[in-house]
Amino acid sequence: METKFIEPKTVVAGSFETTLNKMNAEVNPFIEKLMTALESAGLKPSGPMEFIYKGATSDMDKKFLLEIAQPVIGDAQPNGLSGFKLKETPAFTCAEQRYKGKMEGIMDAYKALFGEIANEGLKPNEEVREVYQNWVSLSSDQNIVDIQIGIQPVYEPAR
Repeated sequence: METKFIEPKTVVAGSFETTLNKMNAEVNPFIEKLMTALESAGLKPSGPMEFIYKGATSDMDKKFLLEIAQPVIGDAQPNGLSGFKLKETPAFTCAEQRYKGKMEGIMDAYKALFGEIANEGLKPNEEVREVYQNWVSLSSDQNIVDIQIGIQPVYEPAR
């Protein structure tokens, strides 16, 4: 586990309500639309795609908001985004762990990371991000995902 401060970045993003059980079926068509909108707006990807989970828990049927964000560069044509937003992500303090492998094993990585957060006395917040450094498929051993669990900033007392 590594604690990190993530700087704001410019992204094209959209969001929808889903559950952990339903999201796999909903994500691919959404990403296709996002990438088409990005291209239509004259933008280019500038980094790995991010999934930003707000209010998700380990309950597979609990609804939460999933935002899919693609960092971009370029000058946007305002009418090309068709339902997506060009925006800046907020700064984000997190505990991060890199996960490699099939997506069926990612929940174990989350459990281990939440355990390390608790052992360090850190307090998670309601936001979790997955940064897809390398994506092949749900069943690929070559997936590389940085799991970022939002934590409340830790401040050193003045001396």
